Amino acid sequence: MQEVRRTLAVIVLMALLTATTPGLASDSTAWRDRKDVVDAFYKLPLRQRIDAFPTYGFEDQYAIYLYGSQAREPPAIYLAKPFAAQGGKVVAPLSLRLGETKNDSTIRDVVLVFSEMNRQHSYNIADDAKLMQLLRSAVSRMKNPGWKQISEKELASIQP
Repeated sequence: MQEVRRTLAVIVLMALLTATTPGLASDSTAWRDRKDVVDAFYKLPLRQRIDAFPTYGFEDQYAIYLYGSQAREPPAIYLAKPFAAQGGKVVAPLSLRLGETKNDSTIRDVVLVFSEMNRQHSYNIADDAKLMQLLRSAVSRMKNPGWKQISEKELASIQP
């Protein structure tokens, strides 16, 4: 029940901040080239989406996840769970994307996946010094104070 409340609180906060923050752009470059896959995925019923998500390759999962969390209302942050469940398999490509992006929304969304990995114990993030430094660096360069605060809390939940 606590997890459901936390998820609902994050969804509401994400919707409010997005609606009230001018200039907070989504990272459409992440899904633009995979629009057909993304559109087909979101035409599926919710249960089928959750079940199907792990069957996609990383690039499609990444596009589906970012589109869902940045362009859909309510945001599809529930996909952070199956994304995070893959643990070490997605750490390197997610880390690469995190290091490359300057987009606050993308940093927030990737940090959420890593935070969820920590909760699921699917990857020992706190013991990965290089990853922890990357996470700290990414969060520190965020411009939007609301998203930065949320990401700092997610990051704090990872640290030992």
